[in-house]
Amino acid sequence: MEYFPGSERSQPLPVAQLVALVRRGLEQTFDDVAVQGEIRDLRRPASGHCYFTLAGEGAQIRCVLFRSRARLLRFEPGDGQSVIVRGQVTVYDARGDLQILAEYIEPTGVGAMMLALEQLKARLSAEGLFDADRKQPIPDLPQAVGVVTSATGAAIRDILNTIESRFPGLPVVLSPTLVQGQGAAEQIAGALQRLVDHAPEVEVIIVGRGGGSFEDLFAFNEESVVRAIARCPLPVISAVGHEIDWTLSDLVADERAATPTAAAQRAVANRAEVEESIENSRSRAYDRLRGMIDGQRDAVNALSSRLLDPRKLVQRTSQRLDDLGALIESAMRGRVQRLDERCSGMSARVAASSPDRRTRSVALLVQARFQRLIRAAQVRIERQSALRSSLDSRLQAAGPPAVIKRGYALVRGPDGKPLRDASALRVGDAVHVSLARGAFGALVQDVEVDDN
Repeated sequence: MEYFPGSERSQPLPVAQLVALVRRGLEQTFDDVAVQGEIRDLRRPASGHCYFTLAGEGAQIRCVLFRSRARLLRFEPGDGQSVIVRGQVTVYDARGDLQILAEYIEPTGVGAMMLALEQLKARLSAEGLFDADRKQPIPDLPQAVGVVTSATGAAIRDILNTIESRFPGLPVVLSPTLVQGQGAAEQIAGALQRLVDHAPEVEVIIVGRGGGSFEDLFAFNEESVVRAIARCPLPVISAVGHEIDWTLSDLVADERAATPTAAAQRAVANRAEVEESIENSRSRAYDRLRGMIDGQRDAVNALSSRLLDPRKLVQRTSQRLDDLGALIESAMRGRVQRLDERCSGMSARVAASSPDRRTRSVALLVQARFQRLIRAAQVRIERQSALRSSLDSRLQAAGPPAVIKRGYALVRGPDGKPLRDASALRVGDAVHVSLARGAFGALVQDVEVDDN
């Protein structure tokens, strides 16, 4: 039966039917409204739904935010907060209460945004996302650098110019994204994931943008961006705004840079400084080898000064020099090989992102200096061998055999020991005389003693 309110022909209605008619009328008229007011009597039972009263000047209305929508809130609602509730006006049939079926709640003003930010920061910190022990080190010489920022902003120009000036030819992979406004947070998180999935050569990622207001930078405070940086398997440098600007992305990143330019400087080493470091390493290695050789030469000279028996000293010196020569050569070859391997590894990393002409130039320079180092080592060994031969000749010239050859004789007494004093002999003693060629025995017939 059709019902017309106010008609004389109207029939009494059941309560449920009346409430249903009112509810349908309200939902059709107020299907999408935004109402500003203050939260009062907030309740959050175990079901996860959110019940509260939205109060204004002299009026109030009940509100309900179901669990599926409550999980999407960026802040924790509480009594006394000023909010905007967006949803549909309806009637709760069981009590006949007028209420708003809320779809979304947001705090009002920048202060509310700060409140939501502080609440999110505390929750993520409690999960350990900002802990220092989960941060990754930034590589010294990355093969390529990934950048997540706007393709048309000043940040990408600053980053590209800085990297080109510090390490010409190093690949830079840009994953473009919005950096502010509606949908920027989801795009930033997606751009970061694209680099991880499709750019295997990238070893470090810069995420950021140039300066702006608090609202402009707010996309880098969104939970989706923070969690994307936290789960990134590559080290991330955050460079959002200027030095005075801080976002949650700065806290979760492996390192925070004051500006995009500073981030590029941190991500990429200065090529000239790398080449200078390689050259300094070579020079220090050569100086250590030269000092070791000089020290061994001094040790040989010290041993020579303590020699007593010419023949035994010559033998010991000769053996010692052989040992030292082998030790020096082995140590020198080992050090040269390790230095060459280290230089080759560093040169290979430098060459991976260098033009061919400079790569060949560096390779030729490395080879030439390596050859000079080998030649210098060989000259040192030859000098030590010549020194040993000279010492051997001098010692041989001063030995007893050489003296006898000049016309002298070596006389041994009855006990076989060399005679130095005639007073040790008696008439009739048998002596043995060694000449330059041959020897003979003799009997002592007369003894003359020099009292002086």
